[in-house]
Amino acid sequence: MLFVTLSFSSFSSFSQTRIVVLGSSTAAGEGASVTDSSWVGRLQLYYRKNTTAGNPDTIVTNLAIGGFNSYRVMPDNYVPPPNRPAPVPSNNVTKALSYNPEVIIINLPSNDISDGFSAQEFMNNLRFLFQHINSAGPRVFITTTQPRTWLSDEQRQTLRNLVDSINNNFGVYAIDFWTDLVTNDGQNRLKTEVGSGDGTHLNDYGHRLVFQKVIAENLFATNAPLPVKITSFKGRYLNNGIEVLWTTAFEENGTRYTIQRSSDGVNFTDLHSQPGRAQNGNGSYSWIDINPASGINYYRIKVQEGTKTTYSLIISISKEIKPLGIKRLYKESPSVLVAEVTSEKNSNAFIMIYSMNGQILFRERVTLVAGIALLRLPVQHLASGQYLIHIKAGNREVSQAFVK
Repeated sequence: MLFVTLSFSSFSSFSQTRIVVLGSSTAAGEGASVTDSSWVGRLQLYYRKNTTAGNPDTIVTNLAIGGFNSYRVMPDNYVPPPNRPAPVPSNNVTKALSYNPEVIIINLPSNDISDGFSAQEFMNNLRFLFQHINSAGPRVFITTTQPRTWLSDEQRQTLRNLVDSINNNFGVYAIDFWTDLVTNDGQNRLKTEVGSGDGTHLNDYGHRLVFQKVIAENLFATNAPLPVKITSFKGRYLNNGIEVLWTTAFEENGTRYTIQRSSDGVNFTDLHSQPGRAQNGNGSYSWIDINPASGINYYRIKVQEGTKTTYSLIISISKEIKPLGIKRLYKESPSVLVAEVTSEKNSNAFIMIYSMNGQILFRERVTLVAGIALLRLPVQHLASGQYLIHIKAGNREVSQAFVK
C-alpha cells in the first residue's frame, strides 16, 4: 500500500560539491562543546582545508534535528502507517535531494528503537531511503546504530543486532558508529569516556571518533563500487496471476534477484530467484506470480551482490483492484479526510473537492500506483455540509459524496 501526502518542494542547484546529512541529535551536534567539535562540524572544517575561507569546495548541509526517527526523514509523498509520525518536509530526504548533492549521509542512531518501533520496520525504512536516494543519483551512506545506556536490556541488544543488519544490507555504504563507542562488558552501553554524561549523546572525543569513521569511508572515491540500482519496479494483474517487472542499472556479474511476497507489507517470503543478465550494466526483467493471494499482495526484490544484500521499494498489487475507485472515505481528524484510492496501474491523477453547487474548493495533482493509495486531504477550511470528491486519471474518473 502506498501512502501519499499532498505537498511540493522547490529545487535548487549549487556549483560546489555538496554533502547533505539527515539524522537526529548526534548529527545535530548534541553533546559537543561547540558546533565545530561535532562530527558534522568537523566534516565541514575538513573540507575547508586549503580553500578560501567562506568558499569551501565541498559544502556540508546539515538537516539533522534532535528527536528525529526514520519516519521523519521519509519523502514528502510518504504517509506513515497508523501511530507513526509523518515526514518533516523541511528536514527530510526530499529536501536533501533538492540540494542536488553528491553524497547523503543518514545518521539515525537509536530513536526508532527508543520510540518503540520494531527493528524490522526501521530496517525497511532504511532500505527504502537507500534505494530512493540511489535512484535519484547521489551516493548514500547509512551509519550504524549507536549504544545508548538508559534503555532496557532488550532495546540495547536490538541496537547491537541492528549493527549487523545495517552492515549486511549496505556493505561498503555502512559506516560503523558502534565499535568505538560501546562498552566492553557485553551490556551494550555507551562508554563513559565518549559520552556527554546523559548516556545517549557524545562528547567532543566521541564526535571525533565517529568523524574519523566518516572520513575513512572516502565518500567521493571514484573507484568505490556502485550498488545496482532498481530503476523501475512495478506490477500488474495479468490473467489469473500478477506480473512483476523491473529494470536495473550498474549491474555487475554475479548479481542475483529474489522476488519476495507478503500479505501485510512486513513479513516477506521468497517466491522466485534468478541471476542477473544485464547488458552493459542495464537489465530488464519480468516474472509472473501464478498463485497470488486474494486481496493485496506486497512485493519487493532482494538484491544480492557478492556478500551484500539490499532490498527494493515495496509495491502492492491486488487481484481485485478496479481500474480506478474510491474504496473508502473516512475522517482521520476534524481537519483531515482520508481517501483509499484503488488503481490498476501507476498513473498521474487530479483529485478535487466540489461543493454541491459545483464550486471547486480543493484541487491537487497526485501520483497513483497500482494497488491502494491513502490520500490525506485537508478539509479544515470546509464548513459543515455535504461535498463531492472527484478523481480523474486520464480518461478514468470516479466521484463519491461525503459529509463534513
